[in-house]
Amino acid sequence: MDSKVTNSLASAMRSSAGAFFLLIGALACTLSSCDRSPTPQPAAVPSTGSGATITATPNPVPAGSGPGATTISWDTGDGSKGQIYFAVNNGTEKKWFDNAVRGSQEAPWINKGAVYEFRLYAGQSREKLLASVKVSKL
Repeated sequence: MDSKVTNSLASAMRSSAGAFFLLIGALACTLSSCDRSPTPQPAAVPSTGSGATITATPNPVPAGSGPGATTISWDTGDGSKGQIYFAVNNGTEKKWFDNAVRGSQEAPWINKGAVYEFRLYAGQSREKLLASVKVSKL
């Protein structure tokens, strides 16, 4: 057999084998539902070492018409009472909850284009910021 023909056949076989294994790999990935895109997670931002947390689920709030909803969950981390305040677009803070060690509450008024920051404070008069979370809508 001519060496050009032999090289051409060998090259074609390597290409076919590579394509075959690529196809098998793609098929296996499809069948096993391997989606490598990250899943949005609730954001929790403790600002001290106290173990306090505040989360928003879902975050970001999914796109849709009208306001969307997220559930804010919090825990002061040490059994003491705290306060939840929120601000829209770095505006004035508004009290949302008072005297709560832990809990969760739906915020059904999240609008696209605004950033809502929920802040968990220790004590009765915003004595110490324990944790915060920013929420937006897609």
